[in-house]
Amino acid sequence: MEGEKGARSPMDPNYLKCEENSEVMEDATQYRSLLGGLLYLAVAARLNIANAAAILGRKFCGPTQKDWTAAKRTLHYLKQTSDYYLIVGGDPDQHLSGYSDADWAGDSADRKSTSGMVFFFDGSAISWARRKRYAIVHGGQVYGPQRVWLRRLLSDLSQPQAQPTMIREDNQGCLSFVKCERK
Repeated sequence: MEGEKGARSPMDPNYLKCEENSEVMEDATQYRSLLGGLLYLAVAARLNIANAAAILGRKFCGPTQKDWTAAKRTLHYLKQTSDYYLIVGGDPDQHLSGYSDADWAGDSADRKSTSGMVFFFDGSAISWARRKRYAIVHGGQVYGPQRVWLRRLLSDLSQPQAQPTMIREDNQGCLSFVKCERK
């Protein structure tokens, strides 16, 4: 990686849309090793590469040269952003809040959506998830129980939540679905 340029994003935005045929790697050991390192970093220290690592993980069994190039781009991004870090604490209100978003059938191969959620407490990300499936169904199945579990955990840690936990959503399809359900 010495002498290599950095990248401004961990993955090419058109990676999933590009359907070019690429040569399958003969020896996928390097790819799998790099992917393992990226997955570890995504969980332990660099949340901002979690999406790229998860997408690259779909090709664990049969990576192509295109996938190898995409994985190296993530390394270039890590090099470019080596001074990035998570900030712990800072919000004096100490309340639990969440954010959720989903794309609409973003994977051209199976037309499924990718949804994601992050919960913050005291200004710090404490729980996050990303799932590939039908986003409308997913939000209620995973994020609702996660919110309840986090509220109970905070209560056990002497941080009871007096206010409701707000989940901010920017998915127009889900918002329309909720409006229909309320009528």
